Amino acid sequence: WIPAISEEEDLLWLSESRHIGPKHMEVLNLAIENVRQTGKHKPDIPYEPVGRITHVYKASAEEEDWYEMAYEVTPSGNICHARFNIKGAASWENVHFQDFRCLKKSDLGKHRNYIMP
Repeated sequence: WIPAISEEEDLLWLSESRHIGPKHMEVLNLAIENVRQTGKHKPDIPYEPVGRITHVYKASAEEEDWYEMAYEVTPSGNICHARFNIKGAASWENVHFQDFRCLKKSDLGKHRNYIMP
């Protein structure tokens, strides 16, 4: 799986999937808090609580970090993909989504054209 290229910039994406840790969970939780607080980009199926993060790609440009993450929702087994950046200090207010979508576990095999890590 290769992350989508940003329309704004040609970013160099690096996989951090082999070293997923607490920092990634913290960043993903900021993104989810942004959805809770703003009501924007909310998927139409449950997208929390976060279970296991399965893929992380990161790119940096000046004062912003870009993330593409895939994770499992517990206990439903839904799979979600979030693409966002954080510009400035790490806070939910500074999260800017480009994409946030989820699929029900039962639908994963039905959507062959759905791009998911």
